[in-house]
Amino acid sequence: PSLGMARDLFILSYYLRGIPFIDLAYLRKTDIQDNVLCYRRSKTGRMLTITLEPWMWEIIERYLCDDSGSPYLLRIIRQSGSIPEERKQYESALRLYNKHLYRLSERLGLEVRLTSYVARHTWATLAYNEDIPVSKISAGLSHASEEITHTYLRSFSDEQLAVVNLQMAALVNPMAEKEWKRKERGKVNRNDKVRKNTKNELHISVPIPGRKRNDSGGKGTISN
Repeated sequence: PSLGMARDLFILSYYLRGIPFIDLAYLRKTDIQDNVLCYRRSKTGRMLTITLEPWMWEIIERYLCDDSGSPYLLRIIRQSGSIPEERKQYESALRLYNKHLYRLSERLGLEVRLTSYVARHTWATLAYNEDIPVSKISAGLSHASEEITHTYLRSFSDEQLAVVNLQMAALVNPMAEKEWKRKERGKVNRNDKVRKNTKNELHISVPIPGRKRNDSGGKGTISN
């Protein structure tokens, strides 16, 4: 994928409940019926069902596989063939995908390096901070147990993931871009104040665009 495609697939992965890149790559055209995506996770073999919203279709249609002979939905595995041949295409696409995500991380100045799995971690942690029960998050991610979900939720702080999500959304959404620029201006102003008084500590709170943040600042990261 190109840099722009990598950005879009990262966002699509987040929209699709943090779908792993391997499952995204192997989605089939027949997996969509009546505006509903039904696919089987490669890792667990479990079936997942996701209603496709307009903002998901916008990205899917942009990268639909135009090869009528290919069973795959997206232009990730470009040529259908034997299992080993298709696996090589997937592995090559994954390497390039992560390479482009690393470039995006550097370009955006992110503290968290973007990888193919950050979208999945982001979806899980932000869902938790919106008071979604862990049982539902676990089901959404198709985890075998809630303990696996807790491991995901411990990986990054909610503030780090909120920053990542806002920055990525700002690339494609004007409202998010406006919010991100406002936060960046606020960060610059706060940094100026910190330089004037080194005893002050800088703390930046980044809410999700269009959503109200709890006065308590959200649940934060789960601890043992």
